[in-house]
This record gives sequence, structure tokens and C-alpha cells, in this order.
Amino acid sequence: MCSVSIAFTVAVSFIGSSQAHDDKRKSTSPKDIDAHRKMDFGFDGFDTLNKQLQKEFKDFRFDEGAAEYMRGFELAPAANSHLVGQWSPVINLPIVPIHNAVLPTGKILMWDSVGDLPSELYNVHNTTRSIIWDPATGIATRFDLNTGQNIFCAGHAALPDGRQFISGGNLNSALQGLNAIHTFNPFLTSWDYLGPMGQGGRWYPSVTALANGEMLITSGGPDIPEIFNLETGLRSLTTASLAMPLYPWLQAAPNGQTLYFGPDNDLSYLDTGGTGSWQNHGTRDGINRDYGSYAMYDTGKILLAGGDRSIKHTAVVDITQGTPRVSRAGDLNTGRRQHNLTVLPNGTVLATGGNSNGASSVDLNAGVYTAELWNPATGAWQNLAAMQRTRQYHSAALLLPDGRVLVGGGGICGACHNVGYLEKNIEIFSPPYLFKSDGSGDLATRPTIVSSPATISYRQSFDIQTEVPRNVKQVVLMRPASVTHSVDFEQRRIPLRISSSRRGLQATAPNGAALAPPGYYLMFLIDDKGVPSVGKMVKLG
Repeated sequence: MCSVSIAFTVAVSFIGSSQAHDDKRKSTSPKDIDAHRKMDFGFDGFDTLNKQLQKEFKDFRFDEGAAEYMRGFELAPAANSHLVGQWSPVINLPIVPIHNAVLPTGKILMWDSVGDLPSELYNVHNTTRSIIWDPATGIATRFDLNTGQNIFCAGHAALPDGRQFISGGNLNSALQGLNAIHTFNPFLTSWDYLGPMGQGGRWYPSVTALANGEMLITSGGPDIPEIFNLETGLRSLTTASLAMPLYPWLQAAPNGQTLYFGPDNDLSYLDTGGTGSWQNHGTRDGINRDYGSYAMYDTGKILLAGGDRSIKHTAVVDITQGTPRVSRAGDLNTGRRQHNLTVLPNGTVLATGGNSNGASSVDLNAGVYTAELWNPATGAWQNLAAMQRTRQYHSAALLLPDGRVLVGGGGICGACHNVGYLEKNIEIFSPPYLFKSDGSGDLATRPTIVSSPATISYRQSFDIQTEVPRNVKQVVLMRPASVTHSVDFEQRRIPLRISSSRRGLQATAPNGAALAPPGYYLMFLIDDKGVPSVGKMVKLG
């Protein structure tokens, strides 16, 4: 047996009904709500079942869950692990990990909703089930939201100080947007209600961390974007009103603006200065990729894959030169919808989960279990090992600080309930780069970060002490994940310039905040065999 004893962190993605991403219309229209109601209402015995499920939640054996997790560290040697990777056993949790955020403490904040059943069936939305999960021990601790509100269907990303910033949520059984901003302080383990937003309630909004430390709030109902500033509070971008899909895809771009690139077919830049303005750059690839996924795998380069009717089509959006350029990438081996893309420290991208037949929420006969890995050097996708559970509606995947990937969740909807789809659990994937290439199934020797600064500034050169510096070929920063609905609001990978120094290795921080918004990052070393170190949390900016 090979024992892995490494601390790591996570974040997750959550997927709504297919109607939720219809192109270019207001997010909380009656059509959206009616579609959810038709899917989620309509079974007898709600009260009895709800009482049973709530009792199971309260009686969850946290010690047993932790023991299952620690057993997951034990991997039986497999001869082909260096080619296809390896999955852990299934590890139970007390909630469905729909919303997830990797915290600067190395722990993971997870939350779902009021209970296991569709949110439309609960008349009172005055709490949110939440846990903090410790990847060092597998112990889950309850930290239910205590502000009297439900942040299910919110958008979220990290403030520069490490607090999780949460916009909107679910107000009531009519699926109206919640007009509220919350934060979670990872150092005090406390929830805080900051007050209402300026444009009203939002349901399925996106939150985007900007280069100047501000937070951009878009969609979810109101067409007018908003900016949150730690010192001055909220301001509305009244001259940048635009009807976008729910959970729109936006990222801070190297040119200092914010790129809007999906899931519909538009390519535009948003200037968030003053009251805001848009600059349109036409269409992207002719595809509305609702319930597809994306990952910024290199500075200014974003991979898009799948979506729509579980298509195989993938593309790269390149914004390194300012004007967006779109090119084809190699097709997935299996078309996917409601899957997740996760960029790894070496720049490859992992695709996990989803369904292959375009099902709007879940089809247990069409789940995609085999993982795939995309190589940016060749554009090709390689099939990897298969997970045990189907991961479709309300599932998630994210990079852990030890270089593995956590995949979990699924369920909490009417269609899910009707087919028995409720996955209050996770599985952990060890990619091929963690194993020796000799076929023994043993784990590879990893580079180590002996010491490095806890805080770095833009353009700063800094020393990293490692055991064999000449073997280190890359140093990268990875933004910790903040994921829901197949959208990681934070996911980006930034390679650093490196050189030799008297202390062994010297790296240079990114040139500016447009490349890497201020906040916490995981720093990885990658050796000449492509093996990553365990990530170290550093604060940038």
C-alpha cells in the first residue's frame, strides 16, 4: 500500500435547470420560475420525508465521515495509474457540496440549501446548511448560516483579505432573488450580513474579483451590474446595463478590463470605471454553451468545452493581445453537459462528470464516469480512470492544494428526487502526474517548498528554498477555487518567471493585478518529470 498524507483544499460547482441559461433575457423571469416549478414540484409525502431527511442531517456521524476520508488516502498500487490516474473510495458528507470555496486557512467552506428536497417546496428560507471541511483530517464541522437567509443559488468569490464574498441567493419558494450580501471570515469562522444590494435581489448571479480589489456583481435578475468596494461600498454601473444569461462567464483580463465570454455566444469587454461601458467584439464560436464549463489554463488563455446538447466541441479564447481570438481545440472523446473543467498545476485541464445526452438536469442512464485530460501542447483529450458515482446536476470539481482533484455532489431538485439522485459525498482523483512512470503504481517523489514568503508583491523577485532547485522547471500560482453550477468564478493559472539564485531558486511575481487580482493563491513547484509539489498558500498584492 502507498500512503498519501497531504493536506489540501477544494471548491465546487453547481448546475441549475437547463432553462436557467437561456440566451439574453432577464434571469428571474416568470418563464424561468415556471420551468423550475414544473421540474421540482409534484410528489406526495413531502412533510414526512422532509422530517426524516432533517433528522439524518442532524444525526450525521461526523467521526465516521472523517474515518472514511482518511481511508481514502490509502491507494492500492495499480500498474496503469501513471497513465490514467486513480480514484479514492466514496467519502460521505452531511450535505450536498453544491457551493464550495477554498479558504486561506486550507479548509473548505461548503453549503447547499434549506434541506435535501427541492428549495421550491420549503415555505421558510431562513437558514442555509453549511459545513467547514478540514482536508487534513476529513472532519466536517457545522457552520449553518445564522443571518436568517438562504444563500442557495448565490454567486461568490474571494475578497483580497481572504473573506468569501457572497451575492444574492434564494428568497422564498417562488425562487425570487435574495437582496443580500454576505461574507464568511475564514479566520474567525463567522458569517456576516453586509446589507442589501443596490439593484434588488439576485438569483444565480456571478461575482468576479477585479484587478483593483473590487468585486463585480452581474446578472441574477437585475440587468445593471454593481461594484462592491471594501472602503466605499456599492455603486451601480448604470451605463452598462445588459441582459445576460444566469451565472455569466466573466474574468478579469490582462488589458485591465473584464471579459464577458459566455455561456452564450457573445464576446465583450466591460470597463468598470465610473458608471461602466461595454465594448462588443462580436460572436465567439456560434455555440450557446449552457451548462458547459471553462478554465483559464494559462495567462489570458481560456479553454471552453461541451455544454448545449452535450457536445464534444471545445475552443480556446486567447486575450493575451487584447482583442479576443478564438480557435478550435481538440474534441472531447465524450460529449458532456453539466460537467466541470479543472485546470491542473502543469497546465493540463481535467474534465469530469456530466451527462452525454443533453439531459436538462439528470439522466442516470447517460452519466459520464470516465475522466478526460486535455493537453494544451497537442490539443488532444486522453481518457482516464472512471469514478464510481454519476456527477450531473448540482455536482462539482476542484483542485486540491496537494495537486489532486475533489469531485462530488449532485441532487436537490424534483427530477433528482424522482430518480433517487442525491449524492452527499465526494471522490478524490489522483492525476497520472502523481505516480512513478515505471508502472509500479507507487507515488512519485515530489518537489518540496522548504520555505518561501507568505506575502509577495507584484513584480517582486523572491527566493524559494527547495531540496533540489535544479530539478524545478516551473513555478505557478493557482487562484483557489470558488465554484457552483459548473462555473469556477476564480479559476486561473499564472506561470511565473524563474531563475537560479544563491539560495537555490528565484521567482518573479506577476507584473500586475490585471494578470492576477489581489488575494490568496496556491503556489506550486513542478519538477522535470512534471510532478507538482504540495501547494503553499501565499498572499499576493
